[in-house]
Amino acid sequence: MTQYVDMDGVTNVAVGIVRQAKRDFIKGGKILYRLFGYIPTEEEFMKSIHRGSRTEPIRWMFDAWRFVIKDPYELFESAGKKATIDQWKLESIIAYYYDGYVKGAEELYCIMFDSLDVKNIKPYALTDYVLDSHILNSELKNAFMKARNYILNLPNGEKILDEWNATAYERARKRYRKGGEKKDRTETIRELAKERNSKKQKRIKEAKHLWDLGLTREEIAEKLGVSRQCVNSYLRS
Repeated sequence: MTQYVDMDGVTNVAVGIVRQAKRDFIKGGKILYRLFGYIPTEEEFMKSIHRGSRTEPIRWMFDAWRFVIKDPYELFESAGKKATIDQWKLESIIAYYYDGYVKGAEELYCIMFDSLDVKNIKPYALTDYVLDSHILNSELKNAFMKARNYILNLPNGEKILDEWNATAYERARKRYRKGGEKKDRTETIRELAKERNSKKQKRIKEAKHLWDLGLTREEIAEKLGVSRQCVNSYLRS
């Protein structure tokens, strides 16, 4: 009896496997990039002070990495194993910067919504002086600027940011319509100050907890993504 193999079905399964592996890689890769500033190998991770942060997404990410390298179903021969890992690393980093950029751009669009040409404003083209004047939340501003600077250095950076701008604009438009009129500037400043203080208190608590665990000031600064001077200030609070 002749057996029929549905090659479309086989292809779909292979595509699904690769897609899931890529999702797992990017999800864990974003976390590792936040911790290290790059995406380390599993050996580097296990030797680092962050090895205690081995959450499920990180474990799945390294599983996906091994899956590509071992390639048991020969799915990565044409693309190349190293090229695949390098591409997934890059996409992880891009995904990491997405939220910081879009949230910052959304804030800028909201503030500039009275401008007739607001939709055509490109937040990444604004000067640092304008950003300082309009994004009052320093943490949000810094995240936006870091994302902008990294993505603009990519060959297709402006294209990526233009796509993110469209998302940010739509979010800002919905916020603007929902609120009717823009909030009073004083109210906005008050809300941002309250939010900033809340986040600072949370970081102070985290810093003191890590200090109690025996981490050095340098290790705490690296783990929280702040300067050593900030850690000193947190521990004195």
